[in-house]
Amino acid sequence: MSATDLMQSELKDGVLTITLDHPKVNAFTMKMIASIRTTFKDAAHDDRIRCVLLTGKGKYFSTGHDLKEVNRAKGESFRGHLVRTFNPLILQIRALQKPV
Repeated sequence: MSATDLMQSELKDGVLTITLDHPKVNAFTMKMIASIRTTFKDAAHDDRIRCVLLTGKGKYFSTGHDLKEVNRAKGESFRGHLVRTFNPLILQIRALQKPV
């Protein structure tokens, strides 16, 4: 099992479970996105992994992107921020040759 302070991943019986663990609402942060992208990159090359389950700890899966973090990115539009950060994660998930 590997962990950051915002997500955990565990491989069991061919299923890689990635659990978002950002207190209260599991909002995506840059650190969380980077960790998840690395985990998906590793999953693409690991033959032990047959599928990936993306879930959230607590009551919510995720409320989306952490807007406090976006507000700190001065001079960048919200759209620009999403294109640079969140969209590559979504494209990476879609490109994975394993069920998610």
